[in-house]
Amino acid sequence: MLEKTVFLEMYSLFYDHLIGLPVSQAKYLSFDQYNIPADIAHGFRWFIFHNMAQDFTQELLNEINGFITDIRSLDAWSRVNNQCPKDHKADLAIEILGPAASSTINRVYVVKQRLIYVSFMLLHQTIMIIDPSRRDFHLCEKDIDINTLSQLNNTSINIAELIKSLRKIDDNSFRNKSKNFRNSYQHRIPPNIEIGLSSFVTRNDKDKT
Repeated sequence: MLEKTVFLEMYSLFYDHLIGLPVSQAKYLSFDQYNIPADIAHGFRWFIFHNMAQDFTQELLNEINGFITDIRSLDAWSRVNNQCPKDHKADLAIEILGPAASSTINRVYVVKQRLIYVSFMLLHQTIMIIDPSRRDFHLCEKDIDINTLSQLNNTSINIAELIKSLRKIDDNSFRNKSKNFRNSYQHRIPPNIEIGLSSFVTRNDKDKT
């Protein structure tokens, strides 16, 4: 475990690196930019949509901006690691770097699922506004995923580009580069991210004939 003096020294370095990161990295999304005017439509269904959209948009912005903060923090901790004395590198990796990196990689999936859920819910309400004769139907929220969202593309709204973009998040390329970290973290034993996403033992089931 890091001693108190070392712990405080590491966090002091972290703070200095964090505030010293290039401004170009701080691509936070503005809440004002995504504000939805309340008076652009009327009716009870619009009232429901507007309130849902406002709340969901704020949650998405919080999640995405939080992810950006995670990335910036991980960048700063990486710079601290470069300055950390060898005697403390193992403790720094176990106590700080490992948890920070794991959380950041896992959050990619979280952001994707938030986007899918919010998109489905708001598109459902949009369809209700476009077609006033359409009755609401029972939603089983636990079943909402990329496939159920794709089914809405068969309605009067074209969301093909949205689906295409969502599929790029946490895609096979990312999973390969991260050694399928999230899945292993949740269901098996993840690779040792603090030493470069490597594993001590891997299994090869290919035929040796």
